[in-house]
Amino acid sequence: MELTLRVLVALVVFGTSSIGFAADSQVATVSQIEGRAQIFTHPSKTLPPSAEQEGVIALFEGEYYRVRDLKISDRIENGNVLRTFPGGKVKVIYDNGDQIYVGPGTSYRISWKQDRKSAPEIRLAYGKLRGVISREGPRKKVIIRTRTAVMGVRGTDFFIADEGLGETSVSVLRGAVEVAPARGKTLVVETGMTAEVAQKAVEVPLRKISREDLGEIRVASALPVRKESEQAVLKKLEQKALEVTLKDIKTYQPELLKELPQAASGEVVLPDLNSKVVDIAAISAPSVPKKKRPGLEELKSPDGIDYYEKYFKGSGKN
Repeated sequence: MELTLRVLVALVVFGTSSIGFAADSQVATVSQIEGRAQIFTHPSKTLPPSAEQEGVIALFEGEYYRVRDLKISDRIENGNVLRTFPGGKVKVIYDNGDQIYVGPGTSYRISWKQDRKSAPEIRLAYGKLRGVISREGPRKKVIIRTRTAVMGVRGTDFFIADEGLGETSVSVLRGAVEVAPARGKTLVVETGMTAEVAQKAVEVPLRKISREDLGEIRVASALPVRKESEQAVLKKLEQKALEVTLKDIKTYQPELLKELPQAASGEVVLPDLNSKVVDIAAISAPSVPKKKRPGLEELKSPDGIDYYEKYFKGSGKN
């Protein structure tokens, strides 16, 4: 059973026109969707007077948004929220080739200051994200926040999971991520390591990334190869993303290219490459007992608290 987002469905359905393209280097393009996903736009501290004419309105972490289903080629603008439903996945690509893979049952907000000097921020409310971020691009200092930790990405292939139970898991396939728990000292999670940040943690344990971690990463970020018609539309973005990934591998793991002969010949495609990286790492990774992480249908506690609905609430008339 899927938990549904309780939002105001107004008398007039919200229009489905795509977000206009912007020249900002922090704006991403939706390149692939599996299952259902939504985009929240036009954040406002107050409920718009014309809410009934603007369509679906949601209250997310204190701000009102217009909501509609996500589409290929949509642009993720400053202040937007992206949400996937159970079983849904999304890939977004930035103009320089940086990539974010959004796992099932995930909600995050992207924001940045207009001065273009401050680091952009991703607020992960719930779910799983995998990112491949160039250490030379405009997101080389991106900040990712969850309820238990603040992370500084320094050009890497990383995976972050926060599933509403008071713990954030950070795994790094390449590069490094600085992790600051709420009360403790900042530590660096480097290639091949995983950190699990508990709520109110003072010290954060580090361990080698496990086969179970890698299996979760693969499932959350794997997407099928798109149809040729869709590939043609976003071919340039996909090519930039492939270039960023290959350059990242050459920088951090040049030995890995020997196990990727297709990369040298130029025959590799991006989905296969990112999945292959995980598969190769899993060969030598240790195995650890996998913690049971509930699905969205299990997130109601015995006292009736619905953790997912803590972040999404309906507003206005029903």
